[in-house]
Amino acid sequence: PLGSDASELASLVVEPRYRGLGVGTMLAAKLLARHRSGADSSKPLYLVTLQRTQPFYERLGFAPVSSPPTEMRLEVAAGSVVARL
Repeated sequence: PLGSDASELASLVVEPRYRGLGVGTMLAAKLLARHRSGADSSKPLYLVTLQRTQPFYERLGFAPVSSPPTEMRLEVAAGSVVARL
């Protein structure tokens, strides 16, 4: 959980040879179900992802936000710098 106001889904990675087989979708669905049934289910769930993987997460119900939680701002800034390299 991020502080007391939010939770984060972080670092979901599927080995290249297993991509396109539904493995990532299955893992993410299980993690989302676990979040919904857990003690933090009332907290919003955030993630920081690459622009190229954004459609995958949007299919799972995530949507871009204009202002991330305070606890994630450093991660978002660092990701923006790395994405430009």
